Amino acid sequence: MKRILSAFVLIVIAAGFSPLQAQKKLKPVITIQIPEGDGSNSAAIVWHPVQKKYYTSMAGNAIYPMGVYDVKGNPVQENVDAEYDYRGMWYNPSSKRIEFNCYDSGGVGHLILDAKGKIDSKVIDFEGMNQPDNQSVGVYHTISNYVIYLSAAYTVEKYSPKTGESLLVLTTLHVGCKTKAEADEMDSDTEATRWEGRNPSSVQYTGMPKAELAILNVDDRTIELYNQKTGLLTRTAYSIPDDITIHLNFNFSYTNGIWWFFNKDERKWVGCK
Repeated sequence: MKRILSAFVLIVIAAGFSPLQAQKKLKPVITIQIPEGDGSNSAAIVWHPVQKKYYTSMAGNAIYPMGVYDVKGNPVQENVDAEYDYRGMWYNPSSKRIEFNCYDSGGVGHLILDAKGKIDSKVIDFEGMNQPDNQSVGVYHTISNYVIYLSAAYTVEKYSPKTGESLLVLTTLHVGCKTKAEADEMDSDTEATRWEGRNPSSVQYTGMPKAELAILNVDDRTIELYNQKTGLLTRTAYSIPDDITIHLNFNFSYTNGIWWFFNKDERKWVGCK
């Protein structure tokens, strides 16, 4: 019986499909509840590996709140005045700081924390438009040490965290295309139609070889993985349970090995693995 199973596995792999590439159905493992207040969207949540805490902010206005939560999602510090209109937020292992980018020309900066990991203040390091578009959500590319953004032209652009300056294009995402031939044949109308069912605000960095970039397919309730060199779809790796609320803009993040979805109505981040 074991020989039959082994032979089947070899045949499957030879055919170009590995059992390891089968879709995984995500399951909730943590919830972070944001207190009642202003704002309805959140663009990012980030894990600080030294402080062992999560940081997040409501997005849309500088008067909206932000907060700090422990490894189990319990509040450590809530209703902190954001002071800036945040979009992306990431941990930079080089600077050992939580960094962020803001709406439009609001700039790129970092949080100053006290010894307990609570937010003491915020600093803008690079003023002005240091991103492709006004709604860009920054994500840290840990292997190459730059910040990436998904632009309105569906390119993934990279920026220096040391200067805030553009380092040009990392790749162009050929949404839904598994081969170069398919990408070459896709016209602009087809591309636009495909993006209508996917979250265009956020690209996530996974660190997975040949599947480094992830986008949220809202229509199919899946997370798609893309090769950063080719921009081609590697596989649809994760399916999202029906009881998890997902949205077409913002409200999607990846940190600490967990996929996060922000429920606008219930004001909570749900983390899934």
